[in-house]
Amino acid sequence: MQINPFTPRDRITDPQQFIGRWVELSQVFDALDARRPALLYGGARIGRSSLLSHLVAAAPANLDDPTMRAYYLDVARADSASHVYTTLTRALRSSGDTTAALDVAVIEAGARVLIALDNLDAALAAGWGSDMLEALARIARSGTLLVTGACRTVPPPLSEPVMPIRIGAFSKADLALLTDAYLGEGPIRFTPEDRRAVAQLTALHPAAVQIASFHLFRTKTEPEYDWRAAARAEASNLGVPTQAADAPAFLGERGVGHPLDGTAGTRGGPQTSPQTIVISAVMPLLLLCAVIALVLLLLSNNLLLALLVGGGGALLVLLRRRG
Repeated sequence: MQINPFTPRDRITDPQQFIGRWVELSQVFDALDARRPALLYGGARIGRSSLLSHLVAAAPANLDDPTMRAYYLDVARADSASHVYTTLTRALRSSGDTTAALDVAVIEAGARVLIALDNLDAALAAGWGSDMLEALARIARSGTLLVTGACRTVPPPLSEPVMPIRIGAFSKADLALLTDAYLGEGPIRFTPEDRRAVAQLTALHPAAVQIASFHLFRTKTEPEYDWRAAARAEASNLGVPTQAADAPAFLGERGVGHPLDGTAGTRGGPQTSPQTIVISAVMPLLLLCAVIALVLLLLSNNLLLALLVGGGGALLVLLRRRG
């Protein structure tokens, strides 16, 4: 029995599972070729994170640079630009929490470096995201650092040239590619009428398409199953639009031209698995060590004991972070 391949998932990190988006990928790679940061934006669950992950995996091949080092970083965990710089320099086997330190780390890496900064919304709302993007865009002028990022809303205007790229609905070609690729050579297939029904129900919202396809697949073995009702219910619980009337919430221009067919020579084909680096939570742990030391001092009135406990805890945190 064929296993349902449309199991709902979050960020797609397996390049073999990423389908379509050829127009957007080409736009991003064109911007990177021109040494301009490419900033993606679009609504909830529209596929920003999956697209960034695929960019990280596909960039070395699509930019003809097999020595390139590429990283995906979720900025939602960062509390400052310094936090981001520290994480990036550590990934490059260097140190520092400034723009200058990152610039040096990239030079010392001896290869071009691509960074994909996901979930920039909180950083932009907090006021430090724009300055960070400005600084990264200045470094990107040299061509040694390539910058991409993603947020829900339109990126703010910057003094440095960037390329904003809206991520909207799938095209019909994307839908056909997705269903054919996921179903593979198995006995269960989707007919053109099936795909039209999915498109009508979902307005081609990527997450809604995934959900609707999952439930439509079930009808192939359970003809009485109401896949439309099940898809609407699940999408509603996840906050994903499933009606054409909801389309303005996510539909947008896909750029100039038509979706490509993904044949040989097309930019954006699947490559290696992306490398993800994680924002460290070291600062809150160090603050906790300091608080524990202060409380111990107040309770025991023993400065040496407080310093030993607080300093020892901080040392353990730093050693674990280094490891």
